[in-house]
Amino acid sequence: MATTHRRLLFSPLAIGPVTTANRIVLGAHFTQFVEPSGTAGEPGFYGERYGRYLAERARGGAGLIIAGQAQVHPTTAYQMRNNALAWDPAAVPQFERVTAPIHEHGALAFRQLAHNGGVNDGTWSKLPVWAPSHVANYNEPPHALGRRALRAVGRTCRRGRVRRHRGPRCPRLPHPRVPLSQEQPPHRRVRRQPHEPHAVLRGGAGGGARGCR
Repeated sequence: MATTHRRLLFSPLAIGPVTTANRIVLGAHFTQFVEPSGTAGEPGFYGERYGRYLAERARGGAGLIIAGQAQVHPTTAYQMRNNALAWDPAAVPQFERVTAPIHEHGALAFRQLAHNGGVNDGTWSKLPVWAPSHVANYNEPPHALGRRALRAVGRTCRRGRVRRHRGPRCPRLPHPRVPLSQEQPPHRRVRRQPHEPHAVLRGGAGGGARGCR
């Protein structure tokens, strides 16, 4: 039995259109190794430091590396310090700085796109907490999303996708003009308009791995 399990561990595994060299997976986790923003307190980008960190795991034999959270919307970008953002087109060239070192060691690179719903807070951003319901997790009570806001987050999720064989590019969609005054309590002010990226909003922490292959 043990021999069979070892044989499976080091055998290829098809995941959609791609195949891993083996079944050893480095799961997504938060490191604060992304490149800091030029503005203190603002989210930054994936970069070479994070690429080197993940590449070492690929060099050690992992067949699939899942890079940790890249946030898909401003309402989720301030949960932790030094978060990576994915909704801004400026983030797209930075993705390759992480995936290229991983590919050098023959591993696949996936990326976790995330909107963490009610576990966020607006202490720094002064943005409302967006979640599927008003139920508080352990921070401030969130504002339950309406359909317009859900569509806005879906659009920003799509900006974070990367297509195989086309490099680190994704569609440049127009920024939605969502009337946020209709989607949030009147006592909260929003510093900016929402931009645009594919993750499932959850009442707690959430996110999905997306292929950067």
